[in-house]
Amino acid sequence: MPDLVLYSLILWERFVLGRDLNTIFDVSYFTPLWQTLVSAGHSFPLWGIYVVAGHSP
Repeated sequence: MPDLVLYSLILWERFVLGRDLNTIFDVSYFTPLWQTLVSAGHSFPLWGIYVVAGHSP
């Protein structure tokens, strides 16, 4: 589920903000906000594994 954040951002931009897919993938995807959120989304599974393994952050 790491891409859940990415899919949510795409759906928001497409259907709420009304942007076309070219704009989403050529412009929005590369903004600092998107990069930060997508990176954080990819980190959630790693933190889960870390915590389950018995370590604390």
